[in-house]
Amino acid sequence: MNEILVLAEHRQGEIRETTWELLSGGRSLAEDRQASLTVLLLGHGAGGMAERLRSGAHSVLVADDAELQDFNSGPYQRVLSHVIRQRQPVLVLMGHTACGMDLAPSLAAELDMPLVTDCIGLKERLGGSVAVVTVGPEQSDEVLRKCLAMGADHAVRLTDEAFDGSDAAATARILCEAIRKMTFDLILTGVQADDDGYGHVGAALAQMLGVPHATLVTQLQLEAKKATVHRELEGGLEEVLEIGLPAVLTIQTGINQPRYVSVMGIRKARGKEVSTLGLADIDLEAEQVGAAGSLVSLKGLSLPSVAKQAEILEGTPEEVSGALAEKLKREGVI
Repeated sequence: MNEILVLAEHRQGEIRETTWELLSGGRSLAEDRQASLTVLLLGHGAGGMAERLRSGAHSVLVADDAELQDFNSGPYQRVLSHVIRQRQPVLVLMGHTACGMDLAPSLAAELDMPLVTDCIGLKERLGGSVAVVTVGPEQSDEVLRKCLAMGADHAVRLTDEAFDGSDAAATARILCEAIRKMTFDLILTGVQADDDGYGHVGAALAQMLGVPHATLVTQLQLEAKKATVHRELEGGLEEVLEIGLPAVLTIQTGINQPRYVSVMGIRKARGKEVSTLGLADIDLEAEQVGAAGSLVSLKGLSLPSVAKQAEILEGTPEEVSGALAEKLKREGVI
């Protein structure tokens, strides 16, 4: 949906000035992008305020519940997250207020925007530039433009019909050949995709590029030619590694405090272009990508069947505990 969503703030029955400023900036952005402008109003008994907001937006959404009477980050975030996932707006505008600064970072983390934050933070501390790269359809441009608005310098989308059906290895190969043509010191990827959950692309990319890698990174400190990383292991354990650069790191959620997109950042990003590259641009053959170049093929995808079964053990506490222990032993649990 080509929509810009503005979170309205209010206090004691009055719309806050911040909201009117966001609406003004949002209208300008909506005109530039030929998008609709929607206001989301959270509260209890807020119908009167909704009427006032209609003059500044194409539509107003109202979430009315006693739990939303006063600002509480938990209920507010649940509603916002649901609305964003359902409507898929191209931009979400919040005020630089206590409410916005509370909600925006946690929403950014929940909706998977932490990697860009880490890259921009590194650029601000150490200099250099940040390029964001993805393999995907035209809809991916909206995500890339958000990254540009957050402070990235360049954006590249790799797209071609031949890429359809690529598994983790083929996806890593596509990324590898595009990145080979760039100069880089550090590559950050996510740990795993939300859909297939392979968790292979980052490690495979490093192997193909011939550089070291570390996975499940939760902390990162950079020096001139090396990085010190903390890795999350099972059982609450943590591993600390020193790794030479250039390198590939797969980043775990929670490594940073995600930043949100500001109106000023959006305006600065208008002049930045999203570059597109296809199969012919990255020196690969059709049989090296897509289903033909994949090592894994998807045979089926379905939800697991749900079967509820309960066995009631009867008797005295001693008899029940003894029977339970025997059952657990037979099942191989203990």
